[in-house]
Amino acid sequence: MSIPSPNLSPKSPRRRRRFRRWFLMALALLVVLAVIAWLLIRMTPSWYVPFDSTSQHAIDLMDRAQLRLGSKLHNAMESVPVGEQSWSISQDEVNALIAARRGSLPVTGPLVIFTPGKITLAARSKYIPSGNPDGGVGSVVIRILHTPAQSPSELPANAIKIHSVWLGYLPVPKAIVESRLASMAPEIVAAVQQQMSLQAGASPRIQKIEPTLTGVLYGEPLPEFTYNQRQIIIKEIRVDEGLFTIIFAPSPHAPAVVPPRPHLKTSPVPSKK
Repeated sequence: MSIPSPNLSPKSPRRRRRFRRWFLMALALLVVLAVIAWLLIRMTPSWYVPFDSTSQHAIDLMDRAQLRLGSKLHNAMESVPVGEQSWSISQDEVNALIAARRGSLPVTGPLVIFTPGKITLAARSKYIPSGNPDGGVGSVVIRILHTPAQSPSELPANAIKIHSVWLGYLPVPKAIVESRLASMAPEIVAAVQQQMSLQAGASPRIQKIEPTLTGVLYGEPLPEFTYNQRQIIIKEIRVDEGLFTIIFAPSPHAPAVVPPRPHLKTSPVPSKK
């Protein structure tokens, strides 16, 4: 009875060598891609130029920004019942205001850039690799989407969506920031509520602000809200080169404003003698 011989086919060692060669090539490619990604993250984008907050011009811009966020925004929303109101703030005014409060932020060198239809938020963070002692530059690009109302009884749709996220020159998945914003929603809402209360002078004037801001953070369309017992909608949000504009309008569900009747002067009736 013969004993079967083992399989000594020359193809098996050849296949193993081929597999090892492809594995080493794939590993080398991954290492090269990781090095390229590391270098892209460490690079500072050429457009990133932090705002200089030490000049007198920056101080003047900060005063103008506080005025716009205070009395001018208040007056615009107070005047909505008589018609549409426009409120604007410039890119430099926003950056001057942020620079004045940079000590309370967890990042350094915050920068806001307005371009047509988009808002770019950028800053340095020590959690991002870089040769700079303040860390690398992270940026988020936000798109403003506007859909006009189809009928007088409908609300226009204005939504804020995350367009892209970058670490240096490397694009990263948007889901990283979206999940982070969702977890930070209560903190952001509380901070915005406090800031608006300080600027407006009294927090009870602003109602339904928490669900409004929370919806914005989740990318939902902006709903109507109530300011000092006035039902208001954001009819349109416009982002132009260096300028951010909001058009406030009366809610279609708000009661019509009846203009006051003119006071008629009557001549005195002569007394009968």
